[in-house]
Amino acid sequence: MKGMDVLWIALIMLLSFGFTWFQYAKQLKTNTKRALVFAIPRALAYICLGLLFLNLEFTQTELITEKPKLIIGVDNSTSIIQLSDTLDLKQKVSDITEDQALNEAFDINSYSFGEDFEQLQDLNFKDSQTNINSFLTEVTKIYRDESSPIVVFTDGQQTQGQDYSYNSRLKNRTVIPVIVGDTTNYMDLKIDRINANSYAFLNNQFPVEVFLSYNGKSNVQSEFVLKSNGRILAKKPVQFSDENKTQNFKIYTKASKLGVNTFEAELVPKAEKNTQNNTQKFAVEVIDERTKILMVYDNLHPDIGMFKKSIASNSQRDFTLRSINENLTDIAGFNLVILYQPNYKFDKLFKTIQTQNVNYIAVCGTQTDYNFLNSIQSHFKKTVSASTEDYYALDNKSFGSYQQEDIDIKDFPPLKNIFGDIELLSEVDILYYQSISGFATEQPLIMTLTENQTKSAYIFGENTWRWRMKSHVKEGDFKRFDRFLDQLIQFTSSTETKKRLVSNVKSFYNQGENNTINVQYFDRNYVFDPNKKITLNLTEKESKQKFSYGFVLKDNRYSLKINDLKGGDYDYKIEVEDENVSENGQLKVIDFMIEKTFYRANKEKLEVLSDTFFYEDNTSGLKAYLSSQQKFKPLQKSIEKKESLINWEMLLILIIVFLSIEWFSRKYFGLI
Repeated sequence: MKGMDVLWIALIMLLSFGFTWFQYAKQLKTNTKRALVFAIPRALAYICLGLLFLNLEFTQTELITEKPKLIIGVDNSTSIIQLSDTLDLKQKVSDITEDQALNEAFDINSYSFGEDFEQLQDLNFKDSQTNINSFLTEVTKIYRDESSPIVVFTDGQQTQGQDYSYNSRLKNRTVIPVIVGDTTNYMDLKIDRINANSYAFLNNQFPVEVFLSYNGKSNVQSEFVLKSNGRILAKKPVQFSDENKTQNFKIYTKASKLGVNTFEAELVPKAEKNTQNNTQKFAVEVIDERTKILMVYDNLHPDIGMFKKSIASNSQRDFTLRSINENLTDIAGFNLVILYQPNYKFDKLFKTIQTQNVNYIAVCGTQTDYNFLNSIQSHFKKTVSASTEDYYALDNKSFGSYQQEDIDIKDFPPLKNIFGDIELLSEVDILYYQSISGFATEQPLIMTLTENQTKSAYIFGENTWRWRMKSHVKEGDFKRFDRFLDQLIQFTSSTETKKRLVSNVKSFYNQGENNTINVQYFDRNYVFDPNKKITLNLTEKESKQKFSYGFVLKDNRYSLKINDLKGGDYDYKIEVEDENVSENGQLKVIDFMIEKTFYRANKEKLEVLSDTFFYEDNTSGLKAYLSSQQKFKPLQKSIEKKESLINWEMLLILIIVFLSIEWFSRKYFGLI
């Protein structure tokens, strides 16, 4: 309470008694005792009423004891089954989470994790991928208190995400690994990775890059064998020793059969405990033609190099770069022509494109002659000005020409173009809208259109090379952006008409990976319809076993996962309920799960993560450690609460009581 408040209270008391004396002055002179019975309650009521108007605030200090949080994460991936007794592990986790002493000392929060993480409910050890780094990163975001320890039951083997031992978020956090599984260093030969292109061309040689490793000390001789349908395609002897623990080489084989070809790579085992990592299956789709793409330019720009590198990253594309000053009379052999910043020099080429019905993409920017472009095509008109503008991309959820790759466009830098409005003259499908200085517009930044069996696209901005670099910064490589651009290339180079059911089903999938299928369905006016029931029906060719999945609406597309499918060849059919619209095809699931290739717990990596670690058979030591560390002790905190007197109900009750006493007193003496 402040000094000024004391003065106000004194003034309120003085005024209350003064006003009461003024009202009862005559009675106090004639009958003092009886007048005091009336006056005192009234004066007290006035004082209480004055205090309400003054609205004083009182500060209360409350002491509370806050227990630190104990975060427990349990690896729920398939590799745990191979390396540990899962029933025994479940019991040990339960001993920790239900321990009375720990629950009194900590607020325990338990999770299971694999590819994702969730509240710990029932451990089944069926997750086909492990992302330890993602789990540790997310829980440090959720629980920011650095005094809260994180206990992780895991074998330390990670199949997805960045290396958790270099996670900077864990620098000031106490992470306590509980090592699950055998840490004995057995002799082991292993196929670490097989790199092969997703596509190859008929009768061409394609490379298979092989990465092998050895764990052991003695000299070992083995043989690498590449097979397809039981037929040996290639052999290579390999030698390992304590000094030479890795082998890396390429084997070339011929693409002799159209369609999806399955290959099996084998490193002949030598008395090993785990032989599942000695074999690995992969698939290559053999096609018989390449998409020929011509890019024409007048002025050099970094975008041109970006298009060349991005398009060439797909072996299905045959990219040719030409200057507009060259002879370009014969373009009928190309599936797609990219016009980079066209001007009046492109007049003859543009007319040839229109005459021969060649698909094209026009990339516009500050060097584009829009007066020429407005006159040569009938899809749009753009007003021309002398100034330029930066245009950010705004995603159009209703885009339906094809299933586009989500590249998180909202974080990308702007494209630069000549300032001016775009008037659309044809029916177009807008992939991205323009956003100027944070204000969304309905002007297209990238749009596609189909007209008389001819497809085209317009990109209204230069500096797309910055998009590719931004994607590399976020993802660590160019693959995501290259897939995004490849989908635009694939759409515009295709001669297929627009479909009402658009899917992204691939020819083959690896068993147990994050195998997601997305589809979009459009009504007869080609407007996305979010209210349909769509199903995927599969039949395994050999066993004739049938599977059915329902798609779930997510972000203006229907999506599902087929992670539980076993290896084999499948016929599939995507059907839309109550509509005569469907899609048929074949897909292959490759029988390969990386989680099954581990033969021991990665103790070395977990030791890098933390100096303090325990083995799964030493949960008693873990309990003792958590209970004894002073940094994990509960903290006593004081909380100051300010409470206003106007919220004090007792003051209102006192006013009623004092006025009631006065009224009943006056009633008793017959004055009412």
